[in-house]
Amino acid sequence: MNVFYAWCPENGEDFDDGHEIEADSPDEAAEIWAELDEEYKIISGSWSPELCVAEQDGTIHHFKIYGSMMPSYYIHEIQNEEAQAQ
Repeated sequence: MNVFYAWCPENGEDFDDGHEIEADSPDEAAEIWAELDEEYKIISGSWSPELCVAEQDGTIHHFKIYGSMMPSYYIHEIQNEEAQAQ
């Protein structure tokens, strides 16, 4: 696990405002940031922010983050006595 710093210039943030995120890679750090900080706005499609992610050596990665709501269905077979008659 590595420590990255993530900030969103569109929110008026710079490196000093960065959130410390533990992740295996810069893109995983970006995904964690999106889930923790701005998930609803991103998955609703109302915002696709640019995120900066810095490694500890100072290398900065830039990501454009997109998301979508994905429907989930849970299926459970009911027994004959539970089923409504047709």
